[in-house]
Amino acid sequence: MERDPGALERQLSAYLAAEPPDWLQGWWRPLTVAVLHGKPEAARTLRELGADPVGDRLNGGSS
Repeated sequence: MERDPGALERQLSAYLAAEPPDWLQGWWRPLTVAVLHGKPEAARTLRELGADPVGDRLNGGSS
């Protein structure tokens, strides 16, 4: 996070060179992926680093 603090809230689409697979949404952020994929330790760490828990609203990424 020190090298790239923006990565904490960056949408996954910023890293994709093509359309995302069906199981992934480009508007998701790292915290969303951690929660949806059952990674509580990763989610906890991201929250401790300051990830916004409502940054990805469940209405398609409108923030």
